[in-house]
Amino acid sequence: MINKLFGLSPALLAIDLGTVNSLVAISGFGVVLNEATAAAVSGSDERDVLAVGNEAVEMCGRTPSGVKLKFPFTRGVIADYSLSEYMIREFIDKAMQKCKLRSVLFGPKVLLCVPNCITEVERHALHEAAKHAGAQDVYIAEEIMAACIGANMQFRDAVGSLAVDIGGGTTDAAVIALGGVAAQSSIRVGGNAIDEDIANYVRKMHNISIGLKTAENLKIELGKATDLKKRIKVCGLGVETSLPRYIDIEIGSIAPAFESAKNEIVDMICDVLSNTPPELASDIMKTGIVLTGGGANLFGLADSIHDATKIEVKIAEKPLECVVNGALTILEMIRGKRSSVYENEYSMLIG
Repeated sequence: MINKLFGLSPALLAIDLGTVNSLVAISGFGVVLNEATAAAVSGSDERDVLAVGNEAVEMCGRTPSGVKLKFPFTRGVIADYSLSEYMIREFIDKAMQKCKLRSVLFGPKVLLCVPNCITEVERHALHEAAKHAGAQDVYIAEEIMAACIGANMQFRDAVGSLAVDIGGGTTDAAVIALGGVAAQSSIRVGGNAIDEDIANYVRKMHNISIGLKTAENLKIELGKATDLKKRIKVCGLGVETSLPRYIDIEIGSIAPAFESAKNEIVDMICDVLSNTPPELASDIMKTGIVLTGGGANLFGLADSIHDATKIEVKIAEKPLECVVNGALTILEMIRGKRSSVYENEYSMLIG
């Protein structure tokens, strides 16, 4: 610990770079950062970065004209390379400062999590962005494997397990056994697409335009609602008048907006199961399906999956942190911070 504080040994950082939120965990400290994956920019070329993370979101709509909110990651991949590099550096610095860590002699060793649908070119771009952001060594691991480990699933056993990670930009599903993937799939559907569907549905049904942040709040409220007749006051712009106005929405009335995304996720899970070897499929009937990620509590999703598969569906504890916690475990294993006879199995999870 003393060596870490004075920068005499590299810190170990796991980063879950999500489309909506990014989490950073540091060995010895756990999850230390949970920030919006966004940046407030200005200037004609939009290269003057004013703030990143939660501070950038708070500035949105409350600053002089010319300031825009940009999201450098779109559906799990880099949409703006230079902004991504800047954001990774800022997140690393913020996390290190929170833990009063220094990197005088060595930059941190960083493990980044990626959806399994990205290409090798996109993987390389993320690797280089983290390198240029100051990381000494950069490792890449698939989100779904990290999620399995973070959810305490027994991925090394000869028993099949099915994990589904629902993020902001992508949803990944994989059947895990003996430390490897027996069947998997990924679609670029997640929380962002659902927010857009909710905004479009409210506009169609109530003649009012709402922002994606308001749509996200409605999604969260519905996900935790115990009374679907509860009414939520929502502010937006009237479609006909373009003037701001409030309306009361019965929270259960927006449920149909979820159907398209839910159906795509359920279809993907069924596709993965149909490509699973029979013995592993039999295991999953007993072990169930585990949901991780920020969308794990999506209204009606667990029930829809159960209705389609007839398999028990469980939501992991702290689903949003599963990926980053699993990634930190992988990094600690391969860097010798945890003693384990399974070190080689963990080393095979990174690229």
